[in-house]
Amino acid sequence: MVGFLYEIDRVHLPPRTPVHLIPIRVAMVCEKTDLNIFQLQHKGNSSSFVMETALAAKVLHRKVPAEEYSYQKHLESFWAINSSAVNSLKNDSSFTKNVGPCSSDLVCKL
Repeated sequence: MVGFLYEIDRVHLPPRTPVHLIPIRVAMVCEKTDLNIFQLQHKGNSSSFVMETALAAKVLHRKVPAEEYSYQKHLESFWAINSSAVNSLKNDSSFTKNVGPCSSDLVCKL
């Protein structure tokens, strides 16, 4: 998990999420503590977001394949989405599952 990029499911971000993190599309898990706390960091942003395993299981939508990263890392749309897209995702009921696809990754790695 640590060192990998994950696509963020913003629908599951808690209300306490800093506003500058909401449009982030991809972030790296830069640390996982013994207490199963995950720290995410976004490209070019020195701030980070810390979350527990249960929240990480919902928020970390999918691991970004290395090939996708190498082809798209130069695109701003790879790293962030615009605010209208964030609002439309919040209104889409298909994005309201209780766990994300990476939850099995989290359980296996604990």
